[in-house]
Amino acid sequence: MDEKILEKATELFMQEGFKVVTMDEIAASMGISKKTIYRHYANKNILVEKSARSIAEKILAKIDLIFSEQINPIEELFRVRNEIAEIFTDQKTAGLQQLKKYYPEIHDKLKNSQSAKMELCFQKSIERGIELGLYRADIDIWFIEKLHRNAMNFLMDDEVVHKDSKSFTEYQNKYLDYHIRAIGTEKGIELLNELKQKLHEN
Repeated sequence: MDEKILEKATELFMQEGFKVVTMDEIAASMGISKKTIYRHYANKNILVEKSARSIAEKILAKIDLIFSEQINPIEELFRVRNEIAEIFTDQKTAGLQQLKKYYPEIHDKLKNSQSAKMELCFQKSIERGIELGLYRADIDIWFIEKLHRNAMNFLMDDEVVHKDSKSFTEYQNKYLDYHIRAIGTEKGIELLNELKQKLHEN
C-alpha cells in the first residue's frame, strides 16, 4: 500500500502542485480513507519529501542509463533533454514550482543530493567530447560543467520558463544550441546541426 499511495500522490502532485493537493484528495482518488494514508505516512510533509525524492531518483536513473551507453556526448545532451522534458512537460510543471516555493528545504535538499553525481557525469561527458574532437580542447572543464549545471537548474526552476510545456521545451532547445555552439569544434557543431535536423524531421 505504501507504494500505491506514493505513486498516486506523486501523480497528483506533479499535475496539480505539491501545495494544493490535499490528503483528502489523494484518499478520494484511491477510494480509501485518509486514516489509511496516515497509517503509512504520518503527515503530508513526509509524503511530499518521499514523492519528490522518487521523482529525483527516476530522473537520475534515466540519466545514468544514458551515460552508461557511451554514445557521443552531444547526443547524450539531447537524450537527457528528452528525458527531463518527458517528466516536466504536458502540464506537469506545477508540482516543481510549488515544491520550490512552499517546501524549499525539501527542494534544496534534493537538489544538493544530486549535485555531486550530476557533476561527475557531465565532467566525464565533456572530457569525452574533447577526446572525440567534438568540443574544443582549450575549454575549462570545471567551469563549463558549473555553467551547464546552473543553466539546467534554471531551466527546471524558473517560473517564466515553466509557464507552459511548449515554453519549457523551447527554452531547453535554445539553451542546448547555445551551449554546444559555445564549446563545440567545427565537427561538434556539424553533429549538432545533424541532430537538430533529425529532430525537425520527426
